[in-house]
Amino acid sequence: MRAIKQNNMKKIVSILFAAACLLFTGMAAAQCTANAGADKLICCPGGTVQITGKSTQTFGECDTVRFQWFPATGLNNPHLKQPIFTAGSTTTFTLCIYVTNKSSGDTCCIACDQMTVTVNSTCCRIGQGGGNPFTENAPEVKIAPNPSEGKFDISFSRPLQNAEIFIYDVSGRLVWEKKSINDTDKIQPDLSGKEKGMYLIKIMENNKLVRTEKILID
Repeated sequence: MRAIKQNNMKKIVSILFAAACLLFTGMAAAQCTANAGADKLICCPGGTVQITGKSTQTFGECDTVRFQWFPATGLNNPHLKQPIFTAGSTTTFTLCIYVTNKSSGDTCCIACDQMTVTVNSTCCRIGQGGGNPFTENAPEVKIAPNPSEGKFDISFSRPLQNAEIFIYDVSGRLVWEKKSINDTDKIQPDLSGKEKGMYLIKIMENNKLVRTEKILID
């Protein structure tokens, strides 16, 4: 692990040295800034979160922007501005952007920024059970579609009585709830506009936790 960190640090130092060289050689006709986005908190190894990288640039004689995240481990594509990270452990990422001239291959501007995704296993308790019932006579649950773009159905094998449903993001923040559910076997939450990633569903009946489920917003 130490060797991996040292290799990543060597890459970053090389990039920053190259950026300094550009300034002194007069090649930096373009200007650019990198913003790796806000730090993220995610529950449970195996969960997913989107990293919200941003950049600003004036091209000058250059016409191409390239993105590179370090390390690439766990990312669906390290060359996307806003990749999806599948959590293994807490990781600090560096986003570097390169503004180049496509014809000549010259690099006009390099900028880097860092952010950290913290994996907090303690909040896994919200979703413990993996969909298994916590009480006798707990209803069977079906969630569809899953993954979802935001709207989805939660269907039950029998009507709920005196029930409540709570949906949390991976940081444990409550994002949706419905209370006083009676005589119904289907609920239709809407998480449209929420960040992409895993959400945890807690189903209560008669003030008792009966099931936990997960929904992936994609």
